[in-house]
Amino acid sequence: MVTTFNNYKVGTKILIGYVIALALMAAVIVIAMLRIYQINDTVANLAEGLAAEQHLADQVVTNVWATHFYALQYMDQQNPADLGRYRAEYAKFDQLLAMADQRVSKQARLAYLDDIKSGIQTYGDDFTDVIGLLTTRNRDLLVDLDQQGRLAEIKLEQIRANSFFADDTVTSYQAGNAQRALLLMRVAAFQYLESGDPYWIDEFNRNYESAQTAFHKLDQAIQSQLYQELTDDAEIAVDTYVRSFADIQENYTEQQDIITNRLNVVGPNIREAGAAISADVATDFQAAAAATQSLATRTQWLLLVTMGLAIVAALGLGLMIARSITGPLEQVTEVAHQIADLDLRTLTSEMDAIAQGDLTRHLTITTRALSIRSGDEIGQMARTFNMVIRQLQKAGTAFSDMAANLRRLTERNARLFQQAQKARQKAEAASQAKSNFLASMSHELRTPLNAILGYAQILRRDQSLPASHAEGLAVIQESGQHLLTLINDILDLAKIEAGKLSLHPTVVHLPTFLDSVVGMMKLRAQEKGLQFVYEPDLNLPYGVEVDEKRLRQVLINLLSNAIKFTPGGTVTLQAKVVDPSNGIGRSALAEYLTRRIRFMVSDTGIGIEPDQLELIFQPFEQLTPGAPAVEGAGLGLPISQQLVRAMGSEIQVESEAEQGSAFWFELLLPVIEVDGPADPVPTRPVIGYDGPPRKILIVDDKTYNLALLVNFLKPLGFETTTARNGEEAITQALQLHPDLIILDMLMPVKSGPETIEAIRCQPEINSTIIIGTSASVNRYAPAPAAYDDFLPKPVDFDRLTELLGRHLQLTWRFEDEPSQQTTDLPADQSSQTPELIPPPVEELNALYDLAMKGNMPGVYKRAVVIEQMSRRYHAFTQQLKTLAKAFDEESVLALVTPYLKKM
Repeated sequence: MVTTFNNYKVGTKILIGYVIALALMAAVIVIAMLRIYQINDTVANLAEGLAAEQHLADQVVTNVWATHFYALQYMDQQNPADLGRYRAEYAKFDQLLAMADQRVSKQARLAYLDDIKSGIQTYGDDFTDVIGLLTTRNRDLLVDLDQQGRLAEIKLEQIRANSFFADDTVTSYQAGNAQRALLLMRVAAFQYLESGDPYWIDEFNRNYESAQTAFHKLDQAIQSQLYQELTDDAEIAVDTYVRSFADIQENYTEQQDIITNRLNVVGPNIREAGAAISADVATDFQAAAAATQSLATRTQWLLLVTMGLAIVAALGLGLMIARSITGPLEQVTEVAHQIADLDLRTLTSEMDAIAQGDLTRHLTITTRALSIRSGDEIGQMARTFNMVIRQLQKAGTAFSDMAANLRRLTERNARLFQQAQKARQKAEAASQAKSNFLASMSHELRTPLNAILGYAQILRRDQSLPASHAEGLAVIQESGQHLLTLINDILDLAKIEAGKLSLHPTVVHLPTFLDSVVGMMKLRAQEKGLQFVYEPDLNLPYGVEVDEKRLRQVLINLLSNAIKFTPGGTVTLQAKVVDPSNGIGRSALAEYLTRRIRFMVSDTGIGIEPDQLELIFQPFEQLTPGAPAVEGAGLGLPISQQLVRAMGSEIQVESEAEQGSAFWFELLLPVIEVDGPADPVPTRPVIGYDGPPRKILIVDDKTYNLALLVNFLKPLGFETTTARNGEEAITQALQLHPDLIILDMLMPVKSGPETIEAIRCQPEINSTIIIGTSASVNRYAPAPAAYDDFLPKPVDFDRLTELLGRHLQLTWRFEDEPSQQTTDLPADQSSQTPELIPPPVEELNALYDLAMKGNMPGVYKRAVVIEQMSRRYHAFTQQLKTLAKAFDEESVLALVTPYLKKM
């Protein structure tokens, strides 16, 4: 049987043990339930009977209290309602006593019950006597008392009234005294009947004596037979009144005797009998509880003994099961520890040695197979471990083979590594050569472009040139700018591939920035016959922190592509705040906030095929050969995508062939408090400036670069001096003390950074404004003293004009504008109204429509929108808002209509 048990599964063995243990527990529970049922049944029967008797006794006592209460109420107030309540409560005694005869079984409690019955009967009889005294005798006596009192008063009143009219004052006075004494007697009698206080009996007797004295004096004063008869009748009535009052006193005394000596005694006796029944019931309860406790104690001992036997049986069964399980488990555990602590550790150490380069290792497995023959899970586990041991032994054999193979692979990898190292060095050298080549080519290409674009800008400023020459110069400048854009794109792509692209965020006045982009691209669109739509969000912040150059580059790339690939229709630029929940415009907390702004460029152009959407962001990729041919190297979108990614976003695109495209991206930009838009670059040709001539030192090693800047600056009124290297620049600066130095960064003898450092060390000229220039790709930042600003080559003269005006604080003079130095205006014309620059025609049309409808609030809101488009509309919008506030639609129409006619 033991062998058969050992072949059972572990789960079966445990199940058998659980079944036996549960059977023993079930037996204990059944025994316990039977005993508990017996106890509960005994207690329930006893408790039910005792509780019924207890409840009955309590009801009897309660009814006695209620009956006695209503009896006292009736005797005090003689209210028929209290008598009715007394009789209702007394009638309940019959029902309660009948129930008591059925339920009370103990002889002692039956004796108490008989006492209660007799007491109740006695109480009822006594109270009936009290009712008789109250209802019959007192009523008759009270009637007689009232009649005699009234009769005596009437007689005395007749004597007093007649004697008064007969001018017999003595008789009238004595009759009044007798009448007053009688009245006080009646008051004392009434008070006694109300309260039962003996004080009023004494008061009654005292007033009676006063009445007798008054009657005696009245007899002496009477002289008329009529008065004597009336006096006798009054005395008889008073005597009768006194006797009736004495009878009432006797009835009241008898009533109080019944209440005090009989009712007040019988009631407590009944209650004592009820309390005795309750006490006897409580005694029986205690006896029953003691018997129940004894039965419960015997039951506990029975359960303890039964449970002890069950525990012993369960322990024996557990030991038998444990012996059949734990022994084999200990063997399996020992083998597992041996594998883990010895064989696997040895395997790990050998593998570590191989990892460290020692490929001469050998592995020996020491664990031997288990000899467990049971058919349960432990036996299966033992067989599995035996398989693991055999696999480990095979692994020991394979380990040496692996070490040998690793030795061969290591030798081969060493040879391959040397080859890869040489290839990587060649690739790095090629990459460095490419970077050097691109940097060199950038400088070499930008240098001649500086002269080409510079002289093109200077010549185009000459208003005397023939139109054909001006057009040719425009072609030269545009072609040069296109070549410069290609160079910049190639260099940007090289930076991106080398991972050297960096951003330089600055504070930007966003509306002005977008206006400049719109102004540039709108002209291109109009030249192609396209409609350009700009939709700025009213919630756009004024100041943000962003890399202005790179954001401008991305927007121009996207807008340029939209214009290129749109034969006809519309190009739209949208700037929208995605999360305007933090407020709009400028605020005192603006520098702590951010805005997520979406920039979207959409068009109604040729669109993009779905299979080409994944290719448009690849470098040098353009549309398929079947698409219209356009200029460009295919670098704009790839570079823009990388720039936007560097800003923390991604350019998204939606397009449908022949329907148009939409490109957009979202930037989370810090909002910065700004005072207002930066001064715009002059859009009209500059011909000079107000004030004394300013001295500018130009430093460059190329003669044509010097000549270019001199030819631009001298006509504007600047005194220019040139130097060919850094040493000459320092000497010239110390002699001339120029207001500003334009310094090339790459020069012989002394480079630009070295020259700046030397100038900053000279106390006489260390505060001179220095603008660095270079045709190289990178922007220089020499240390420890840096330049004040930087101007890349080819030189943009508009940018140079802006820098000169800002750093030298110049007031420029433009064509057709008189100089302040040579114009002598009258005093009343010294301050003129600023020139009004109208907004675009579509805004003028909108203002005209609103004014025709009389919608002045709409005009005001539109003026705010126009003001955010560009600062140059400020004077126009200020006048427009003033008229709108005054609801002067005629003046608004007068302001807008002339500009519409011109357009």
